[in-house]
Amino acid sequence: GMLEELPAMTSAYLSAPNLVGRDTALSRARTKITRAARSRGGVLLFEGISGVGRSRMLAACRLEAKLQGVLTLAADAGDAREDYGVVRALTRQLILAIPQLALQLAQPHLSVLARVLPELHAMCPDAQLEPLDDATRLRSLALGAIRDWLLALSTQRPLLIAIDDLHGVDEPSVAAIALLARGLEDHGLLLIASLDTDANVIAPGPLSVFNAVAIRTPLECLSLGESDQLLRDVFGDVPHVQLLTH
Repeated sequence: GMLEELPAMTSAYLSAPNLVGRDTALSRARTKITRAARSRGGVLLFEGISGVGRSRMLAACRLEAKLQGVLTLAADAGDAREDYGVVRALTRQLILAIPQLALQLAQPHLSVLARVLPELHAMCPDAQLEPLDDATRLRSLALGAIRDWLLALSTQRPLLIAIDDLHGVDEPSVAAIALLARGLEDHGLLLIASLDTDANVIAPGPLSVFNAVAIRTPLECLSLGESDQLLRDVFGDVPHVQLLTH
C-alpha cells in the first residue's frame, strides 16, 4: 500500500540527479526531521553561493517532512515585500491547512497577532486590537506572540518551517524567526533556512542571533567527479559528456 511505498519514494527523490553530492547534508536533514516528528525540534541553515543548490535542498527537506507526516510551511525572500511579510505568508498556509486549530491557538494572543497579521484579523474582524501608540512595545509583543503561537501549534502538529534566502527576508520576520529558533529542543518544530553567502543581508542583527543557534551546513560546489555523475544521471552515457564539466 501507500504507506509501504513512502520510504522508497523518499529515497528515490532524495537521490535524484539534482542532489548529487549532498549525501551528508541530506542525512543530517533527515535525522533532524525525524527528531522533530518526535517533538525534538531544532534549527538547520544551509549556506552557499548563488546556484549551488540551496533551494533544491530545502525542497528535498520539505518532501521528506511531508512523507513523515510533518506539516510543512515554506516562504522565501519574495514574500518579504512588507514588514512581517514572511510571517504573513506562513500564516496564510496555516489558515489553509489547519484553520480551526490555527485560530484556536491564536486566541490568547489575538489582540497582538491580528494587528500585525491581517489574515488573522480577517478571520476575527471583531477582535480588539493592541493600540499602535507605542511601536517598540507592539513589536516586542508581536515577536513574542508569534513565537508562542507557533510553539503551541507545534505541540499539536509537528511543523517544518522552511525559509529560502533568509538574507533577503524582512527584518521583523527574521527577528520573529530568530526568537522562535531559541529553545526548540522540546518542541515538534524544525526550522530550516538557506542563506546566500555572497548576498547583502537585510537584517544582520536578528540573522546573527539565528546563526548562533543553527546547525550551519555549507553547500560547496560539486567536484568534477560529482559533476560528471550529475551529467550522466541527466543525459546517460553520451560520448564525451564529461567535457561539459570543464
